[in-house]
Amino acid sequence: MEYVAMFVWLVLCLVLGGLMHAALHSAFNHGWVKLLAAPGVTIRKLAMTTAALATGATVTDVNVYRISDREIGFEGSGPAGISKILVPIAPLFACALVLQAVNRALGSPIDLNFSPPDISSLDAGGAVGFMKGLFALVTQIAQRAVEANWQSGSLYVLLIFVFSFSLGAGVPFEKLREAFLGVLILVLGVALICALFGLRPGMNPAEVLATPGPAVRWMRSVRAFLMSTAGMSLIMMLCGIFASVIVGLTARLFQMFGEATSKKKPGPAAAEGAGKGKKKQKQAA
Repeated sequence: MEYVAMFVWLVLCLVLGGLMHAALHSAFNHGWVKLLAAPGVTIRKLAMTTAALATGATVTDVNVYRISDREIGFEGSGPAGISKILVPIAPLFACALVLQAVNRALGSPIDLNFSPPDISSLDAGGAVGFMKGLFALVTQIAQRAVEANWQSGSLYVLLIFVFSFSLGAGVPFEKLREAFLGVLILVLGVALICALFGLRPGMNPAEVLATPGPAVRWMRSVRAFLMSTAGMSLIMMLCGIFASVIVGLTARLFQMFGEATSKKKPGPAAAEGAGKGKKKQKQAA
């Protein structure tokens, strides 16, 4: 069930990222929202570029300073064609790793070490257990947020990075198909390689040490890394949803205030028309 849990966590990350992009679409009209998203967009582009080069693709266009453009240009044919489905999910792992590093550098204003919900079985009981675990996880995140020291400036800095990295890791709904296939290929590939090396989920250390060869130890480390990073990605996206609500509401307030101000102040054309109307009235008199 370990690989199934990894797959479900990453798919849930993709769905949450799509919801964030859909909810914040109009908010990007505000320059300060783009500024908040800049660190996440930068990490996104660097991760996609690294993944494209690692899979043998040719990078044709990348500009880490262009905040409005979140994607890079790359081409791959033959074996490098797999880059089309693996590159879109690279930011998920990169942003989760960078967020962990930023949290430690800030002194961990919020402890992000949670246990993602597990899947015990593929039947209805396993699905119910996963949903209960997911609800418990959201409750724990909200509880730690309430108990956090909101007088600390580092907490607000962390929230900015949480929003930025989760938005950078997210995939819009129109590109969800490629990312979904990428997650499926990644999980199946790791499971197949581990099966070939005789690695089973939940093996105890004695069994692993009894299996000779550095390749086995390397694949065990890769699998553990993917599991922990996938879990951290889920935590990041759930926290990002909370941060996005705050940013979205703030952007909406700015928009409402701007609309109210524009209604009170007549535009140049309206003022000119009103002036001409007064002149005509004086001439008629």
